[in-house]
Amino acid sequence: MENKKLLDILTAARMADSLEASLRKNREYQDTLKQQNIAFKKMDNAKLSRKQTAIVDMAISTTNHYGAVYGAIAYRHGLKNSIQLLAELCGIIEYNQKRSFLNQFPGMSFSSSMLQNIAFNHTNIYRLYR
Repeated sequence: MENKKLLDILTAARMADSLEASLRKNREYQDTLKQQNIAFKKMDNAKLSRKQTAIVDMAISTTNHYGAVYGAIAYRHGLKNSIQLLAELCGIIEYNQKRSFLNQFPGMSFSSSMLQNIAFNHTNIYRLYR
């Protein structure tokens, strides 16, 4: 069994559960699905030869595969960017919390390294450690 990256696991889980539910509710997707069904009915009624049908089927299948691969990569890229943005925001929030804490001690100077060593725990209690 190959090792999966956490991002791949999250992507697969979100696309399997969340995406399907969203697609069922999305009017644009449903309209596009109807248009696709109409186009396939027109193709069936065109009385193409077997060779022509095979060529059209290969073109449609290749296009569908390309779209699926592109969509999966775009989704993973967006998820990765969201995780990075969230991490950056958490860092900004934590930095601002530390600065706010230090501002409670006017006249005391704190170096940047001391600021990095201030930990903030879940009960909003700060502690300074070395």
